[in-house]
Amino acid sequence: MARTERISRKSFLKNFAAIFREISQAANTKGSFVLLPPGVASEKQFLQTCTECYECVSVCPHEALRVCRDPENDFFGKPIIVPSEQPCFMCSDYPCISACQPGALQRAFAQKLNGVARINKNLCLAYSGLFCRACVNACPLANEAISVNASGRPVVNEEICTGCGICEYQCPAEQPAIEIKPKT
Repeated sequence: MARTERISRKSFLKNFAAIFREISQAANTKGSFVLLPPGVASEKQFLQTCTECYECVSVCPHEALRVCRDPENDFFGKPIIVPSEQPCFMCSDYPCISACQPGALQRAFAQKLNGVARINKNLCLAYSGLFCRACVNACPLANEAISVNASGRPVVNEEICTGCGICEYQCPAEQPAIEIKPKT
């Protein structure tokens, strides 16, 4: 028969708070890279020019733009994209850029984001011997930005990849095997 120990409410809440703090700190220190909206000339320019008016966030038809809530991140309070939650569909008319009165987002820099898709071969179903083409099929530049090699595995062409994150969003692996990472 198992013995049940009683813990006080205060002790329970204290332990719960410690666990919650640990989890949120791990999430906040996951990395400082964030995917920025279309039209960013440079990270420095964006940080200096964005007034945090959130007009771009409010007009995004796909609700891809979010406000960075990580106080440890340089982009805290700025609009960002979290591809695993909602990717950028790179709208042809770029309403986010049109809405940006301060000029932090500019049409001349709309075609590529500040990230690029990278495949973790240890997590990728196709690299594990299973048939999967989710990222290739989802990519708006399929067979250009992401193609299938002779072995039937996806390969990213970093020169063509826009960094939109649709592949990451569509990846069926338990933990996305393809993620948007900083350009190198």
